[in-house]
Amino acid sequence: MRMLCWMMIYMLPLIATAQKTNLDSLVHVTTGMKDDSSKVINLITASNKFRVEKIDYPNAKKYAAQALQLSAKTGFAKGMFKSTIALAYVTRDMSLHMEAIDLLKKAIAIYETNKILAADETLHVTHIYTYTALADLYTYLPDYKNAQQYAFKAVDLSEKYGIGIGQCWITLSIIFSKQKNMEEANSYALKAVEYFKQKSAFDDLARAYAFLARYAYTADDFSKAIDYYLASYETYKQANSLFGMRIALYNLAEICLKTKDYEKADYYIDETLKINSVSSDDVVYIFYINQLKFEINLNKKNYSEAINVGNLLLDYATKEKNLRKISAAYSNLFSVYTATKDTANAFVISEKISALKDSLYNTDMAKSTADLAKKYETEKKEQQIFFLDKENRLNQDKLSKEKALSVSLQNENLLKEGKLYQEHLLGEALERENNLKNNELNRENLLNQALQSQNKLMAQNIKNQSLIRWLMIALLIGFTVFGISYYSNYKRQKKDNVKILKQSEELKTLMSEVHHRVKNNLQVIVAMLRMQARSIDNQFAIDALVNSENRLQTIAMVHEKLYKSDTYGQVSLKDYLGELMEVLVRQYQKPALSFTYNLSVSNELFTNLDTAIPVGLIVNELVTNSFKHAFGNINQAYIHIELNEIQDDTYQLIVQDNGTGLPHGQLPKQSASLGLKLVRLFTEQLNGTIQYSFNKVSSFTITFKPLTA
Repeated sequence: MRMLCWMMIYMLPLIATAQKTNLDSLVHVTTGMKDDSSKVINLITASNKFRVEKIDYPNAKKYAAQALQLSAKTGFAKGMFKSTIALAYVTRDMSLHMEAIDLLKKAIAIYETNKILAADETLHVTHIYTYTALADLYTYLPDYKNAQQYAFKAVDLSEKYGIGIGQCWITLSIIFSKQKNMEEANSYALKAVEYFKQKSAFDDLARAYAFLARYAYTADDFSKAIDYYLASYETYKQANSLFGMRIALYNLAEICLKTKDYEKADYYIDETLKINSVSSDDVVYIFYINQLKFEINLNKKNYSEAINVGNLLLDYATKEKNLRKISAAYSNLFSVYTATKDTANAFVISEKISALKDSLYNTDMAKSTADLAKKYETEKKEQQIFFLDKENRLNQDKLSKEKALSVSLQNENLLKEGKLYQEHLLGEALERENNLKNNELNRENLLNQALQSQNKLMAQNIKNQSLIRWLMIALLIGFTVFGISYYSNYKRQKKDNVKILKQSEELKTLMSEVHHRVKNNLQVIVAMLRMQARSIDNQFAIDALVNSENRLQTIAMVHEKLYKSDTYGQVSLKDYLGELMEVLVRQYQKPALSFTYNLSVSNELFTNLDTAIPVGLIVNELVTNSFKHAFGNINQAYIHIELNEIQDDTYQLIVQDNGTGLPHGQLPKQSASLGLKLVRLFTEQLNGTIQYSFNKVSSFTITFKPLTA
């Protein structure tokens, strides 16, 4: 593998020269062409080649724009469709995602409103891939709702045309992976690999390998991830895609850094930079590539090279005028100066970082204000739609009730007609009765009684109908009053909610700033203690100042975590203790001592300021005590720190080392050591208990319950 890579390095200038010659010839031929349609196709080809083969986005964008302008001028619909897509891909690769989405939607509109284009079978696969490209862009925003909509539309078109299903599988794999459904994501990616192999679609096959590699990396299967990225790199090489080769090499370097294989990490990152050197000056990617190179040198403790790369990153960020990248570059230099104990430079850099954070805070506040205004307008429109819909429903209810009233009136008319008919029958009966004999008088009396009962029933019916009409009117009035009252309460509640939300955001911002200022003040005190330590010769006094410095640093780190945290007032104990151990190792580890440490803390353990500070100070005292007194001449020294939630609201902290242990193998009731006194004091502050044991390993076990704010 190494021999193959060196052959690639040797042949890279030749490949770049050949690409340049071919592209120059293509551009030269295109300039002299008289057929506008052929000229448009050549301009699109040139744009794609500059984008993929040379990673030269300015020229790629220029030729795509020229193709689109010429197509629009000549009414060449196919050219307009393809040049719009080419321009969208350039803007996508330049990380202008929203502009790329608008261009892809415009391309779809051009295709789907033109019957001639829709009938062209050679454009069917392009039609499908335009939808999958849209789904990809929405996935990375992220906007999974729109991503799924366009992905399933692409699947429907693929089934309709009978082509392009591989790209649809890749898109679905991406969406499932972003939603943490890795089983489905891997399944679709593997199906896509087999499909692209059959079609010899190298560029798409390389992307499929890259996704499988990323999934393996997420699952901490680094060996499989390296194999897939190597396959992706070789396939991108077959596709002659410098952009893809660069991404594959960058990811290989990142994995090697993760696994601490620094030699290979250096090799892959240098290969990445060589590919970038034969392409255009892509400042964005160069920054991130050199950022990884900086991390490699920092982990190797090659501090001089790390400082050179850190200054280079600062130059790139300054040219780009990106405040976040400038802040990141200063943070890099700060970590090097801290590791080399260059306190003066570290203090200067920390001041610059603080100033930049204030600038970033103002920028974020301005952006947040604009976002809130936009959100308010959106909610206002949604509220108008809601009330219009409610008004329509009320009108529909009113029409239904009016219809019911009309039916009731019709029934009333039928009853009146029945009454008239009955009166007519009664008249005829009376005429017949006049001719009857006296023996039928009893029958007439019975008939009169029946008529009287019927009249009473009709009168009661009329009374009931009147009561129903008044009841319906009362119900309408009641519904109207209820609607007005509901709307008034809703408006008042909406106004109160906005006020509460604003106060909450102001409180969060204020607390973040307080923690920021506290952390800065503590850092100033730490710096002054270091300066004081340099100015005295008494070793006992120096040790006391260093111990005080570490304790203040431990507290400052908690405040730093709080103002950086997205969870209000909560600190991740794993991140906090990990950073604390890095500081203590750099402070106390002897160059000749072979030392390792292990930190076992759950990612889900978060706590507040009142608990985090005592826990950090306990760990600081115990680890400092181990470094100073436990190891002596032990060559394979190690420290193990474990923090678990053993039951609801009860934590257990274990600090172990393989040193000589305490005298007599037990924890003294009264200790002259300030460190052990502080450990007891902080344990009591947490309302906890402390136990000590020694069996080849010295072990402190502290059981406590987190303090509530």
